[in-house]
Amino acid sequence: MTEEPDENRPWLWRPPRGGYIGRRGLRPKEAPEKVSGRAVYTSDVYLPGMLYLKTLRSPYAHARIKKMDSGKAEALPGVWAVIRYDDPDIDFSDPYGPVIGRSWFWYRNILPDIADFEGVRLGALVVAESEEICDQALKLIGEGIEWEQLPFILDPEEAAKPGAPVLHPERNPDSNVFSDTVTYRIGDVEKGFASSDHVVEFKLVKIEDDVWAGVEPGSIVAWLRDEEMEVWYHGQRIPADVNFIAAPVFKKDRSRPKKVKVHTPYNGATFGGNAMGLVAQLVRYAVIAARKTGRPVRVVDDYSMSWEGTSYETGTNRFKVGFNDDGTIVSIKIDTLQIAGHPLPSKFVDAIKTPNILMREVHSYWSKAHESCWKDGASNCVLSNMVINKVAAHLNMDPIKVQLLNDGAHGHDMTWLDEHIKKPNGMPLRDSLKEVVEAGKKAFDWDRKWHPPGTRRLPNGRMHGVGFYAVGCWHTGARKGGVPGISLARDGTATIFYRRTDCGQSAPTTYCQIAADEMGLRYEDVKIEFKDYFYFDAVPPMGSMGSSLNTYALVMNARRMRKLILEYAVKFRLGATNINYGDDVPASVSPFLGKKIEELDIKDGFVFEKAHPESRIPVKRVVSFRPRGLESHAEVGDFFVGETADEPPVVKEPYSMGRQGVFVEVEVDTETGQVEVTRLAHPYDVGQSLNPDVNDQQLLGGAYSGVGVSATEAIYYDPRTGAKLNDNLLGYPMLTILDMGSIEAPIVETHVGWSAYGLYGCSEAGKAATAAALLVPAVYNAIGKWIEETPVTPERVLKALGKA
Repeated sequence: MTEEPDENRPWLWRPPRGGYIGRRGLRPKEAPEKVSGRAVYTSDVYLPGMLYLKTLRSPYAHARIKKMDSGKAEALPGVWAVIRYDDPDIDFSDPYGPVIGRSWFWYRNILPDIADFEGVRLGALVVAESEEICDQALKLIGEGIEWEQLPFILDPEEAAKPGAPVLHPERNPDSNVFSDTVTYRIGDVEKGFASSDHVVEFKLVKIEDDVWAGVEPGSIVAWLRDEEMEVWYHGQRIPADVNFIAAPVFKKDRSRPKKVKVHTPYNGATFGGNAMGLVAQLVRYAVIAARKTGRPVRVVDDYSMSWEGTSYETGTNRFKVGFNDDGTIVSIKIDTLQIAGHPLPSKFVDAIKTPNILMREVHSYWSKAHESCWKDGASNCVLSNMVINKVAAHLNMDPIKVQLLNDGAHGHDMTWLDEHIKKPNGMPLRDSLKEVVEAGKKAFDWDRKWHPPGTRRLPNGRMHGVGFYAVGCWHTGARKGGVPGISLARDGTATIFYRRTDCGQSAPTTYCQIAADEMGLRYEDVKIEFKDYFYFDAVPPMGSMGSSLNTYALVMNARRMRKLILEYAVKFRLGATNINYGDDVPASVSPFLGKKIEELDIKDGFVFEKAHPESRIPVKRVVSFRPRGLESHAEVGDFFVGETADEPPVVKEPYSMGRQGVFVEVEVDTETGQVEVTRLAHPYDVGQSLNPDVNDQQLLGGAYSGVGVSATEAIYYDPRTGAKLNDNLLGYPMLTILDMGSIEAPIVETHVGWSAYGLYGCSEAGKAATAAALLVPAVYNAIGKWIEETPVTPERVLKALGKA
């Protein structure tokens, strides 16, 4: 039975009992197309007469184009255009900055003449009849360039020092530092330190980039015809990137296309990464080339495996932590130096009660790839990991005890949160962290495995270690998200209409589960269409907020459809019909005339009377008639609901009430420094699981890339040239299923999320939480020595042991 919705508090909704939500083993809606090879990805799109576009890449870490001879490339047969950085007619400015208040491109230009890292796109776009011709033309252009090589800096600390060579004088002529701000402050940290029993200082450094190593290259197709710009998209942020599609191309002719169509083929290898301005850059290239040539153009971004950027932002964190003998953390000061554009406090302060916190972030230019965001959040999670474990180590305490003692949010303990947040908003008074810890302990056998550092040598000669930390869940607050259309056909099947890209998060499956339960239909009778250029925009799949935000309006409109079906069932008289419905109800008799809709319900595609469940008729029989007074709906042959749901009310201080924990077990070879992860458990409070199989998919799959970031993954640079040395899938040390022991992700459901059903998103956490210097405390537990740099490579382990 479906609850009547409390539109003001969607977090109190609960899924219908005995339905599809929370069920394992459902056949994914997207599976048939993907496993059969019928699924069309952006890189599969081919249009008659299509041209190809590739960009020039810089061979230098920092250099300016003094002169570029593109004549030989322009004369090459098959080349349609060489679009140069100095083209006086084309507008290469960044339309993204005015939209979101900042630019992802330091030069405010999508085709600059200066390289700020090796491999950056600059200088020229080649449009030709094949990819091979593009490559030949780019080689000719490269041979015809006179470069002015400029100083480069590969270390962010060196870049921020006074007197360092200024890398972007056009932005700041005096320094490479472009931001120095206090991003979070509560209480008085100095008074907190003075009142603490202990004060420790430490740091954690991450210099090397990590990348997402996607095997599908970036691809955008654009075609201008009849003043309509049509784009086949590869990315996630369609609403933002439409600004790149529609912006004027020429400086003098400021016209825009009269219409924009955006197709959303399947996407692979996105991982949240190209959600930022980088895919918008490719969109812009495609649109410029389509306007310039009058032909459909595909941008092929196959230069390397990594879209610019790194997931766990590089730089240095310096900590000062004050705490008492019992493990209560009194004061925290964190100074961070990095180039990330994402504020650090979130997730960390969501899960700690410390009353005195000061966080200062310094961001600087340096000669490595711009930061991106893929399964973002590791840099936030690492703060919790290091603070909790350093305090526990200093006091010789179990880190779980320290974590539980300090649980809270934004300076408040859990008692305060229960009284001031949960109770006023009707939330269950459940302790998410305790439930997460218990689930993780059971799966991991923590109480038997934890031991003082450096005390357990295994029979194979390796040292045994374990680590743990917890952090807040990804949450979005109570917000509406995207609004779907829902159509119910005369055969009783429903279609959900949404526009968004499918990047592999199984959104088609989970959305159909929700709609089926809320309308009372069978799962197999509900399908979804991610309609191209359709009105019903969904929140894009990024930030672990797709389902969190889209579920609210989906539930509301599914419930409206259910109500519409019941209204039909009690208002119309059935006429004679030759249709055989395959049930025992005579086609000419309605059992529900004169009933109130409150007396009826829908389950498994049948409308039935609650008091007499045997009195039922199939939904398809109801919708096949046109009752008087409701002809306007029936004129189109289907029932349709597409109302815009109101925003849920603003919740004051919607802190993250949910928690996740990560347990890891390692073996360390003290002769070679090799670290082997033998077991990992990642219990996660999802609030309400929509599909446990999908939760596993995100959390277990993300663990490989997350542990890789913590253990092995790094892009190395030549210190003499600033060039990448292993920017390929052969030299980049990714982990596979053969490189790790067992992984488990116990699901906890406390319903303390702010989204519909009290759910939380989890997609980013699988990687981000496990990337957050995860191995540092586990290796400390094994060898009794702290490592201050990540990833935790054999060289760094041996250095900590005094053997290197």
